[in-house]
Amino acid sequence: MTYAFIVISGLRADHHLDSHQIGFVIFTWLVLPFGMPVLSGLRAAMIAARDKRERSLEGEMSPRELVLQYARFESRTRYRNRTDIGLLLVAAAALAGLQLRFAMPFGAFASGIEIVYLVAAAYLLLHGGVQKLSPDADFVSLRNIYRQELACQHQLRSFILWLWPAPVLFAFYASAPGAGTVSSMPMVYATIAAVFLCFLVASANRERNGHVRELTGLLCRMRERRTL
Repeated sequence: MTYAFIVISGLRADHHLDSHQIGFVIFTWLVLPFGMPVLSGLRAAMIAARDKRERSLEGEMSPRELVLQYARFESRTRYRNRTDIGLLLVAAAALAGLQLRFAMPFGAFASGIEIVYLVAAAYLLLHGGVQKLSPDADFVSLRNIYRQELACQHQLRSFILWLWPAPVLFAFYASAPGAGTVSSMPMVYATIAAVFLCFLVASANRERNGHVRELTGLLCRMRERRTL
């Protein structure tokens, strides 16, 4: 990194690079190569977090134990919903404030993102919770409800996760000049950022999908523990 900074500074001092070219060189030579270890670290962190969750699921459980485990899953889901609702509302308010303060291009696109965020927050508030368990449900019914809700929450979280890169990509494209040859450089940044963010979201969803498949498979094989 020190060598790259020295080379870039020398080229800049000799006027071999303008401001847009030096930005592209820094992004290409520094951000992308050193971004791969960051992605690897994030993936390792997701795997470690996945291994720590749902450790109390076993091959055999009594109905009461399964109900308690489902209650913890319901509590985590409720917390995630509240967090996502707050973040979606903050993101929509931030976009609206930027539109009121600055005359930004792609105004209709930003308004569409705000509407999608508000609709997603409303859906989480009204239908984002998990199904309540019946007090007289048998073990097989409890197990099937748990499996269904795990799959539903996975689909919902995957959709919400795909919403977060939208404002970042909008900011990249909105910052591009309206005319001139230099407008191609910010568009290159936006394209690379789109690939980077989409790869990150797809990796996170793939890790979550593997975790959900493990849990559903364990629930399929789970047997009721007979208590004396």
